[in-house]
Amino acid sequence: MKVDTALIDNLAHLARLEFNDEEKAELQKDLQSMIAFVEKLNEVDTTGVKPLLHMSSEINVLRNDEIKIQ
Repeated sequence: MKVDTALIDNLAHLARLEFNDEEKAELQKDLQSMIAFVEKLNEVDTTGVKPLLHMSSEINVLRNDEIKIQ
């Protein structure tokens, strides 16, 4: 996917933001870099890899409710 000035203008309009030409150029470069990274991730073979649902193996780690009178 190619990030161009029209895309930046459309995103700015949708987000109700205004950018000058210098900011648009920097934003275009950053977005293009992010999209290239995601496209690179699409090349990774994830066959047989289960989706990650939680960051740790602990599930529902909650403390017991205790009534305390102060």
